[in-house]
Amino acid sequence: SADLSEQVKTLITAANRAGGADNITVVLIRISPA
Repeated sequence: SADLSEQVKTLITAANRAGGADNITVVLIRISPA
């Protein structure tokens, strides 16, 4: 799977293409099993 920074870029691009005008924020976290 893509690393988190690539996933963030993909989500921001999708939001912009869908008409997101400004101030798009994406927060992703990775949780690993203990």
